[in-house]
Parts: sequence; C-alpha cells; structure tokens
Amino acid sequence: MRTAPGSRNHGRGHFGRQRRGVARVEKCQQSAALRLAEKGKCVFRKEERVFGTPEDALRPSFIQFVNCKDVEIQGVTICDGPMWTIHPVYCENVSIDGVSVRTAGPNTDGIDPDSCRNIRISRCDFDCGDDCIALKSGLNEDGMRVGRSCENVEISDCVMRGGHATVAIGSELSGGIRNAVVRRCRISGVGIGIRVKTMPGRGGFVENVLFEDLEMSDISSAAIHFTTDYGQSTVRPQGKVAAARRGIFFPAVRKIVVTPLPSGGRRREKSAIPPTGCLFSTSSLRAKPRPHRR
Repeated sequence: MRTAPGSRNHGRGHFGRQRRGVARVEKCQQSAALRLAEKGKCVFRKEERVFGTPEDALRPSFIQFVNCKDVEIQGVTICDGPMWTIHPVYCENVSIDGVSVRTAGPNTDGIDPDSCRNIRISRCDFDCGDDCIALKSGLNEDGMRVGRSCENVEISDCVMRGGHATVAIGSELSGGIRNAVVRRCRISGVGIGIRVKTMPGRGGFVENVLFEDLEMSDISSAAIHFTTDYGQSTVRPQGKVAAARRGIFFPAVRKIVVTPLPSGGRRREKSAIPPTGCLFSTSSLRAKPRPHRR
C-alpha cells in the first residue's frame, strides 16, 4: 500500500491474511534476491521485475509508505503480513500509536522505519515472528548511493513479545542511523532484547542512541547484542573484499547508552570493528539458570 502525503488510518480496523506455510520461502528467495540486486545496477523494463511468483517467492512489505509526510496510523490490528509489516520509506513525521502487530514466519518484522525522519512509535503491542521494530537506512551500494539516514526516532511504552529481537538497528544501515530513543518498554519471550547488527562493506553508522527504563524477562540469548560482523544477509555487499583491504566502508557504531541495563539476560558482542563510546549505566544482569541435563 502506497499513499499520498498526509495519510491517516484510525480506528479499530483489522488487517491481515490467512497464515500459509513458509518453510520453503527462504530457500526460494535467495537466488531471486540476488538476481533482483543485479538488475538494480542497470536500467531494465518493468516487465522484467516480476518476482512475486511461487518460484521466486520474493515477498513484499505489507503496508509501505514511500516519500510521504505526516503519516499517522492509530488503533488498528495487523496480522500475518508476508514480510515487514509496516515499512515507511523516505518519510517524514510518522506517528504510529496504539497499533497491534501479530505475525509468524521469517522476516515478518513489526515496524521497520527505513531512511525516515521524525518517527514516533508509542503504545504499540507486538508478537512477531522476527524483530518487533527494526531501524533501517538502505542496503549496500544502493543505500550508500541514496545516502538518507534514519534519524530522530522515539519509541516508548510498547509491549514486545516473540521473535528474534525487540528493537534492532540494522542490518540494512548503509545510509546511517542517528538520534534514537527507546524508553519504558516491556519485553518478554524473545531471543535478543537490544540488537545492533551490520557487516563489513555495508557502510553507514549508528550514533546517539539511548535505551532507558526497559523491563526484560525470558530472554533466551542476550539482553544486548552488538555485531559488526553479521553473517546473515540475503544480499551481501559487493565491496566487502575491497573494503577489508583498503579499510573503507566499515560501519561505525558509537555513542550508544543503555541505562539502567535491563535484567533477564547477558551482553554479547561480535565485532569486525569495535563499537566506541558505548555506556552501560547502573548495570544489573541476572543470569537464567541452565536446565539440568541427565
């Protein structure tokens, strides 16, 4: 769904589709995504850009706003989108309030602001098959060419359950991500609480991010996970080898503050290039006992 400037959706609407099997989707979409990325380097006819077939299995975002201003979504429930559920791209002044998202399956993120400015996500309820919220800013060479960061983001008073991570940054962050605040959220039953993920060759940066007053429980992997050597991506950056040799296009992760550090998990880091200026204040971690095996 693409909309004009000043778009609004209010009320108790319920959007979705019936759940279908997705076991073969990830395998099918890999080759199709690589072909689409290759076609994106040159001019080609729109008839050639048809990938929503059973053979290719490339899934679209469910609700997508492109180049819009003053977007408002309030009080609706969205279920079982094919991929990223709400995906604003190149938008300004986005407000998402009191929205519930219910998904299952691979890549079924809840809300993914992509190269947007001035985003407010509040009082939302998530139970997702993948990340509840993921901040993004373009992928690889195309993202660096466009060069539009995702900035001025406020996420507050949300309930997040299920899936991989509650709030993720990346891994598509080639345009950079800055000035984000996540506060007063309740998190449970997920793999990772806070996640920053990118890889060599992808470029971009993450800076000035604050996480505060987060309540976490039942975290299976890590409360906080940083990696600049992320290993999972459908389309990897073409400049990775050259970047490793010349020391360019490495992502920069700096000035991230977590206060107080949430309980219910542990911190984990995997870095090709280490984060800098990161502060973990008033730390309190409580390990979950490992079940006894006979």
